[in-house]
Amino acid sequence: MSLILGLFFGVLGLPHILIRFYTVKSAKAAQRSIEFTIWGLAIFYTAVLFVGLAIMYILYPDLVTLVATGKKGIATNMAVPMLGQKLGGELFLGLIAAGALAAMLSTCTGLLITATTSIAHDLYASILRPDSTDEQRVSFAKKAVFILSGISLLLAIWLKNQNVGMLVGMSFGIAASTFAPALVLTVWWKGLTRQGIIAGMWVGLAVSLLFTFARFFKLKTFLGLPVLVNPALYSIPVALLVFIIVSLTTKDKGKVEEFMAIAHCKK
Repeated sequence: MSLILGLFFGVLGLPHILIRFYTVKSAKAAQRSIEFTIWGLAIFYTAVLFVGLAIMYILYPDLVTLVATGKKGIATNMAVPMLGQKLGGELFLGLIAAGALAAMLSTCTGLLITATTSIAHDLYASILRPDSTDEQRVSFAKKAVFILSGISLLLAIWLKNQNVGMLVGMSFGIAASTFAPALVLTVWWKGLTRQGIIAGMWVGLAVSLLFTFARFFKLKTFLGLPVLVNPALYSIPVALLVFIIVSLTTKDKGKVEEFMAIAHCKK
């Protein structure tokens, strides 16, 4: 249940999904863009189901042997290339490897661009240095690239033997606990306030990260709760509760009527 919640709501909070709301000229164009994304995701997840079934039927003995001989990292992360080689020889293996490399590079660069842009604009320019020049913001973004790249490399080395699918699921859980409730409540609840968004996202981030790292450190329980494969079952309800409680006790709603008229425009 926790994994399903993380995957379902986490899609809303992924940067390459959120960017579709910021790169369109109208609310109608945003709706079309999201409809296209939903169909793409549906096809992808359906394909993952069939690929997983094929791996279990065709490669199961090989995977068990790899795990038994201490090669768990290969068994958990190389199953799809192994399946391609089994079904189509070196040609399929090459195609899958090339696709995986292209996906890795595009995802890493896209996330770095999104992260550094957000840090430079939302953190540095809006909070830390509102009076900063464009040159200073660009300089700050460049430094952020090196810092984030270093952190990513260190985490990759530390988690090199972990199941990539599990890591992806955990990132979805973190997104589901922060950006997803903020986006849903912003679009559908007029009572949401700026303070509610800030508090809810911070609490959702903290709880999801705590249970994520508890999983990495192989803890069975944390704060009296069993550590699950995904933090979403704990972090999403807690984050939502903070969003609602803080919003009900504060008043900074912004131009909510104007925003709702634009967001729900049918023209």
